[in-house]
Amino acid sequence: MALPLGIPTLMHKSSKGEYWPDNLFLSSSLQGNLVSCATNRSLTPTGADHYLIQTILDFSIGTSTLLLTWNFRNINWEEFCKELRQQLILYGTPHHIRTQDDFNSQAVRLHTALAKTIENQVPISNPSQHMKCWWTTELLAQRKALRTLSNTTHKYRYV
Repeated sequence: MALPLGIPTLMHKSSKGEYWPDNLFLSSSLQGNLVSCATNRSLTPTGADHYLIQTILDFSIGTSTLLLTWNFRNINWEEFCKELRQQLILYGTPHHIRTQDDFNSQAVRLHTALAKTIENQVPISNPSQHMKCWWTTELLAQRKALRTLSNTTHKYRYV
């Protein structure tokens, strides 16, 4: 029962005695969400014999955490490739891989060069929950061009 026992919910019209004939039940799945349940005599309409039962349930929704990720859509690829070349030159000229150890060391070098280049050249995205994930800078430029053309045609609509 959500409404505790002994709380009056009815006032008899003639005797003005208070009674508790009304029970408020809550399913077991909602018991954890119950904040309070009580009668509120101040909000009871004039002439009503039943008191208002005010039940407050908490249905708060947890917010999801947005992960900051690399925004590979907004890369200047020419600058990225230039930086990657510079990072790879630091490790010397490539040579034939003959052993597993050579392969592992070259893989580590490549991974390190890529990681440094990504860290320096790729912007970090800070996504909004309402962000259009498919929207790119190319679409933004096309939209701007479309608006310019639309304004131009509107300007000369009577010509």
